[in-house]
Amino acid sequence: MAGLNFIIAGLIDDELKLVDIVAGHPITAHRIAAKKARKLYVKTVQRKPDILIACSYPLEQDFFQAGKALWPVNSVIKESTVVIWISSCAEGLCCHSLDKKMKIINNALFLDFS
Repeated sequence: MAGLNFIIAGLIDDELKLVDIVAGHPITAHRIAAKKARKLYVKTVQRKPDILIACSYPLEQDFFQAGKALWPVNSVIKESTVVIWISSCAEGLCCHSLDKKMKIINNALFLDFS
């Protein structure tokens, strides 16, 4: 079995333009890329919002990809925050295992994980 000795990590902006590349040993290059990504992507929230709008663009071709917009949400909301998730999901859901947890009302998708 071949080992992993080298990686290339690309950082993209919100228009999918390449803004930086890091290459080298997998652990070292990943740590450097993560540090650069934090400077590029992380924003400080002064107070937790009552309403948060999460937009998946430009990574919104399907439900799985669009979900990336929700990853940071828990770190910036309070229990009563209303989260509005905007995504085209032009290629559909992608993951059929979610079917039982989904409910569509008036063209809005609701997920129930209770």
